[in-house]
Amino acid sequence: MLEQEIKKIMKKRGMLPVDIYKSLEINRINFYRAIKTSNFENKTFKKIIAFLDLELIVKIKNKKDDKK
Repeated sequence: MLEQEIKKIMKKRGMLPVDIYKSLEINRINFYRAIKTSNFENKTFKKIIAFLDLELIVKIKNKKDDKK
């Protein structure tokens, strides 16, 4: 899910993945692993989020509220 959001943001800014992982000097494979991770403490993931000047906000809601 985060991967799709990150890719949308990159597209809006006219950026390609290569622009990010070359700027941050990280391996291409590690870039893709990081944006697919659910570990928000991943160092590479944090670098990517900081590079894109983003922040994460997690919203938790009750499933029962969706059924109304």
